Amino acid sequence: MKKLSGWRKTALYLAILATILTTFLVTALIISLHVISGGGASIFGETAILSGSCDRVSRANLWIHLAINVIGTGVLGSSNFFMQVLVAPTRHDVDRAHASKRWVEIGVHSIHNFRFLSKRRIFLWALFSLTSIPLHLVFNGSVLESKATNGFVAIMVSETFLNDARFTLPSVTTSSNYTHALNSESTPNKTIRSIKSSLNEESWERLEFQDCMRRYNDLEVLMLNHRHVVMVMSNQNNTPSSQWTRANVVKEDNGWDDQDAPNSLWFAGRYNRFKNSRGLITNSTNNNTVLGYYMQLDPDTGAIYMNETKYEPAFRTMKVDYCLSEIFHAPCRLSIVNPLLLIVCIMCISKCLLCSYTLKVRSWSTEEPLMTVGDAISSFIAKPDTCTKGICTLDAEDLHMKLDPERALGSSRPWKKKQVLAGNAVNPGIWILSYMLIGSLLVLGGLLLAPALQTQSLRESRFAHHQKNADVNDVGLKSASLLGLTMISNTPQLLLSLCYMTLNGLTTRMLAELEWASYAISFKALRVTNPRGDQRSTYRLQLPYRWSIPLLAISSILHWVYSNCFYLSNYECKWFHAVSGNGNKRLDSSIDNSY
Repeated sequence: MKKLSGWRKTALYLAILATILTTFLVTALIISLHVISGGGASIFGETAILSGSCDRVSRANLWIHLAINVIGTGVLGSSNFFMQVLVAPTRHDVDRAHASKRWVEIGVHSIHNFRFLSKRRIFLWALFSLTSIPLHLVFNGSVLESKATNGFVAIMVSETFLNDARFTLPSVTTSSNYTHALNSESTPNKTIRSIKSSLNEESWERLEFQDCMRRYNDLEVLMLNHRHVVMVMSNQNNTPSSQWTRANVVKEDNGWDDQDAPNSLWFAGRYNRFKNSRGLITNSTNNNTVLGYYMQLDPDTGAIYMNETKYEPAFRTMKVDYCLSEIFHAPCRLSIVNPLLLIVCIMCISKCLLCSYTLKVRSWSTEEPLMTVGDAISSFIAKPDTCTKGICTLDAEDLHMKLDPERALGSSRPWKKKQVLAGNAVNPGIWILSYMLIGSLLVLGGLLLAPALQTQSLRESRFAHHQKNADVNDVGLKSASLLGLTMISNTPQLLLSLCYMTLNGLTTRMLAELEWASYAISFKALRVTNPRGDQRSTYRLQLPYRWSIPLLAISSILHWVYSNCFYLSNYECKWFHAVSGNGNKRLDSSIDNSY
């Protein structure tokens, strides 16, 4: 195991960890395609793994996304380790840099070293970076929570409808020949009979007209916890509902057989609550829907104005007195998005191959990479550098001088003791870049938070993919694909990862400087890759575990928190109606319609 001493052991363990996590993801994809629900799922489709109450599905989604971010942290953390291994210079790289009056960084993940690295190592580093981008953009979207929005029936009835008064379909105001509604076993008939028979149950609540309008007439509000609505109405002329006959209400004789039979059903309409659906009200007289051309509902007073060319004068002005609203919680669904999980698996497999190849290249290379400050010190003790020989007072400020370094540093000079901070070890340019990245993330967070607070307060919002959270609607997003929307919603994840790497780099540079300075204070054995004598072996690169593990944990938690703050919501319009006699629920696809 000589070749796998020091950091190489850690690299081997991380490569094994990445392989185990990748195997788990590939297994999950195979199960999604060939096991769940009997198999046969499409690689370009979704596989439902959980269905039920939205609260239960939301809780499961919360913990699944925590697992996703833990797995992602494991894979990306391993990837970052190998990326730092690739940019670690060899002694030959250092000598080339010094010969050209340049410098390289040791013990840190620095792209400053690129100019002295081989093209192969730069290419491998670029592959690690490119395979990380899709993981940030699509991994959190590979498990999608779908919220159901209820389709519902809105019926306008008389008070006597609640007391077993006669009703038939089509409704008393229908002048067209809806022959499909005559069948007693048709969906409209079954649904209205089910509504009528269940009105005495606790699942119905009484609403005043304005509350009814707020619940059912706002197209921006999805029907998540309510379903059918019964609007109880009366005639402004106090005409009793016993006179609600087709002969009395409709001017034209449409040939119905029950012209003189009372009908307590004034109107029935079926609605789907999703984007581009119509509400209960329309102000356009050119609209050919029932609640647009034949009647107008005043959203403030509840008055209904019937079309004077179609209806008798005694029934041209009606009024909604109150509503009965059905409480019905639409089921939610948790699904694996197979194409996105496939992308994740491909990227993870690529990373495993890159990790294995990098471990082979760097472990069995002819020249040892200088991974730690101790490796560099050991190398320079064994073979002094001719370019810096005798310059014992050399510091970082000297390296940034504009004058010729040989002329400025060639002569001896007195040692001046001065107070320095750990932050002085970091190049000002890196500080500026770090502030810009972290600052841009804070600005982006503020830009996302400000409009969110305008639509929903912090007290009303819920953590996780909760149905009560407000949606972000934008015209430009309507035509976007699932992959496009997932990438848009997860783009800040990429910026969040860059901020982690920036903070990791700042901490590493300062701790590397502290380690370097510690050797001047007291005797201390060198921490090297291949120890000899009293030298210490290192299982890490530069950042101690007491720093690296908390940073990784914070990064994972922040990614998880963000995945529950800004995410893609999928809404499915479901049409449920009760089947008389057995209480079962049946799901139908439906379109807006009226009877």
